Amino acid sequence: MKLRTQFHSEDMHKARSAAAKSIGAKTYSDTAEVLNFFETVGLLTRLGALDEHMVWHAFFYWIDGYCQAAKDDIEECRRDDPTSWADLMFIHRQVTRIEDRERRRAGAPAKRTPNLERFLDDEARPHG
Repeated sequence: MKLRTQFHSEDMHKARSAAAKSIGAKTYSDTAEVLNFFETVGLLTRLGALDEHMVWHAFFYWIDGYCQAAKDDIEECRRDDPTSWADLMFIHRQVTRIEDRERRRAGAPAKRTPNLERFLDDEARPHG
């Protein structure tokens, strides 16, 4: 998956670090590159170019983390324009459904509460 390689590239690590810092500061000024990446993943999945189970396997942690951590900003954008982040929301719903199903299959509780502070701290750290 070239998308996976792109997501783990040095440039994307820098973008993810900036996004995590801006989310933590509640400025949301540097989230576009990361959210746009997942918007594209959502579009490709919705159109059938990507398998949603493969997307769950490769990206659930980050899709869920960024969607939950940037929830206030995403919701504000969607209030102004309901089409904003539509494919991001689509892929978040799809991979969350798969995550819940897989957790039940494994005998784990379906409901999970991510530690968003730890997620943002991990993402803000330099990778490499």
